[in-house]
Amino acid sequence: QLADYRGHYTLLDFWAAWCEACDEDREQLEKLANELNDAGSKARMLSIENPGSGTYTRAPPSTRKSWRAARVIYDDNTPSVEYETLFQSLNVSALPCYLIVDPDGKLVYQGPIKRALEKMREVR
Repeated sequence: QLADYRGHYTLLDFWAAWCEACDEDREQLEKLANELNDAGSKARMLSIENPGSGTYTRAPPSTRKSWRAARVIYDDNTPSVEYETLFQSLNVSALPCYLIVDPDGKLVYQGPIKRALEKMREVR
């Protein structure tokens, strides 16, 4: 539940196994996840995999799904209508997509990974 992250800056990482650009961003996201694993961090990450994307074949299976600072909130058993509702409500139209939600649940950033990483490091 996104509500579990209230009180923290949260990076939402929308990705898919078939997305080459998502794969290219993986290393930078892993580095940030390791930085955020510090006990005192005010920031969190959520990894949201696109439905029906299957196994993440390019990266080790443990990559995004095992981040201690992240978890996948949808899986292949989630009805596609829920994905569509989530993607539409957040204006996610392409992958990868990076959004930052502030501690009050307000969307404060949507854009490229470089600026998303900078902003997350600022609030860490």
